[in-house]
Amino acid sequence: MEGPGRADRERDATALIPVAVAPRLRALPMPPSDRPPLYFREVGVGPVLVFVHGIGVSSRYFVPLMQELAGSFRCVAPDLPGYGHSPGPKLALDVPGLADALAAFLDVLGIPPANVTLVANSLGCQVIAALAERDPERTAPLVLIAPTLDPATRDHFWRSVLRASIREPLSLLPILLVDYLRFGLRRFIATSRHALADDIALRLPKIRVPVLVIEGGRDRIVTVPWATHLARLLPRGQFALVADAAHAVHYSRPAVVAGLIRTFLGG
Repeated sequence: MEGPGRADRERDATALIPVAVAPRLRALPMPPSDRPPLYFREVGVGPVLVFVHGIGVSSRYFVPLMQELAGSFRCVAPDLPGYGHSPGPKLALDVPGLADALAAFLDVLGIPPANVTLVANSLGCQVIAALAERDPERTAPLVLIAPTLDPATRDHFWRSVLRASIREPLSLLPILLVDYLRFGLRRFIATSRHALADDIALRLPKIRVPVLVIEGGRDRIVTVPWATHLARLLPRGQFALVADAAHAVHYSRPAVVAGLIRTFLGG
């Protein structure tokens, strides 16, 4: 765990959340003993939701959504290797490698696979789709929030990311800045190439669990036609549009997204 000095200096999204409901940052030792720990945030009690972040960012931007859902669910959000507080390997992990890391995290945490609903944003959607395709017994329903990569924007992906940031709430920008600086330009470029090489559309028809696709109407990275196309590819897919939100719809409209998740899960 980090010392209080660094934690106090970090401009965390939990700063304005009452301590009683603020997701707690913890370190999870990973086998073997010389392997770096994975950091994660956790709050709430009940059925398990595991939140998987996008490229370059950490679990911090899931805090508002976790707070909304903590009254009904146990909310867990890891920083995958190389992201946020979690040390990573020298070379950036590709999508299957990130799926392996997520699977190892769930195993060490001791969460029964069939009791986990995975909720992901952006690149995280590619990660959980890879895990669900490879090991269908490991996952229950999935929630894909603004799933990448859209063919309409992949040729100018970097430009789309920059344009998307100006459509997000101002409070998200310090979180993105800290996370991206920690992640590093070299790792961002390498991970972008891995993401571009992974086609989520080839995986989705093989996923048999119920899947909810949520898309923001003002998203500049993922278009509404692409998100609806992915929902149609899923044998048990559903689609929900949040018209006034951008790519990080879970951050800008957490109450709306929480309501969609509760309805989808029947709660």
